[in-house]
Amino acid sequence: MINLSGQLFENLVASETLEHRFNHGLGANLSFYRDARGLECDLLYESGREISLIEVKVGATVATDWMSALHRISELLPNVNERIVLSGGSERQSRSNYDVLPLSDLGTALSRIDAGG
Repeated sequence: MINLSGQLFENLVASETLEHRFNHGLGANLSFYRDARGLECDLLYESGREISLIEVKVGATVATDWMSALHRISELLPNVNERIVLSGGSERQSRSNYDVLPLSDLGTALSRIDAGG
């Protein structure tokens, strides 16, 4: 049997993010990043001229390597203002230049981004 939990969690987050934007009168302005070497980020959330990187991980145990792709992408893209790892767990963590948040904090995080900080 194929384990689709990661893909389903990513789709849930993307649909909740779109719903947030539409409910606040905003356009979609969502994309993802993937280059030829496989460097990727699940959601690029545009707000004004800034971009927030959101990596989605179904796992509940936070791993340091979750942040490495966000770090490399933020060096490549201009105007990255936030780096968020949205996990399947309930733990909240603030690390240098990153926030690890549970799904229940997604709406609050998006509202903060939309408000400019």
